[in-house]
Amino acid sequence: MALKIYSQLGLDKAVKYVDYNIATRDEQRIPLRAYRPVGSSDGKPSPALVYFHGGGMLIGSLDGEVALASLLANALGTTVLHVCYRHTPQYKHPTQHEDSWDGLEWILAHAEQLHIDPAQVSVGGVSAGATLAASITLAETRMAIKENRPQRIRGQVLVVPWLVMSNEYPFELVTSREKSSRVQTSLNATLPEQRLALFTKLYDALDPKDSLHNFLFTDPKLLSNLPKTAIIVHGGDILRDEGLFYAQKLEELGVPTKVHIFKALPHAFRIFPGLPQNKRCDELFAESVLWTLGKSESGTSPGQWVDE
Repeated sequence: MALKIYSQLGLDKAVKYVDYNIATRDEQRIPLRAYRPVGSSDGKPSPALVYFHGGGMLIGSLDGEVALASLLANALGTTVLHVCYRHTPQYKHPTQHEDSWDGLEWILAHAEQLHIDPAQVSVGGVSAGATLAASITLAETRMAIKENRPQRIRGQVLVVPWLVMSNEYPFELVTSREKSSRVQTSLNATLPEQRLALFTKLYDALDPKDSLHNFLFTDPKLLSNLPKTAIIVHGGDILRDEGLFYAQKLEELGVPTKVHIFKALPHAFRIFPGLPQNKRCDELFAESVLWTLGKSESGTSPGQWVDE
């Protein structure tokens, strides 16, 4: 389907891609796809978005993201690098995080080959991919502090992020359990509670307070040093609240943060063709990336929560 959309929208003529197989720390290899707008080779290294796909850590592929990644590359006029991490159940937590970090390191080490500017790199992802984008941003922030050097990630764009394990869900942060997104939207068609429970079981993150997946437990001092953060949530999504909790926490700590809310829409509604909000969803992802890179103000100010 994604390849069909890639062709139907003329993106096959506007954006070209090259595939790589990159090494991981356990001496395996994972695929990476680099997208670049046609005609963008003007001699200058390009800014880049390092992108991670969704799918509950269970599913996803290079070809499954070709339409979105191409749309982003075309809209941004920059390089998009899709790191295709390994999935559950064959590979348990924290393999997905390690693959994502190894992908980032490979990209930065091969910036000249990829024709990107290593000082102009942001990360982003959708759902479980947003989890991984948030994870490597935290890891990079921690390392930058430890090594007393500037961060190499300019910002993060987290679309419908999965940030809290179910057994540690902070119901105390909502006015009542019934009003939480975990209860209100538990029967949502795109990500019902039962499917989220399956993803969680296969993911097998045993420590409920592991900050690789329970971001609300992260040391506030570390969080306060995060780069620009854009968070996009869907009002009818079971993951809605955790994105909002994280945004609120980052704002309180002084992190430049923007929040956009697609009211009443379900998790990853972009999979349904023909919805009028789809175009805005794509535009907003691109605008948010440009904002993290310092290329655009995206029409809103940090601290502003916008209903789309």
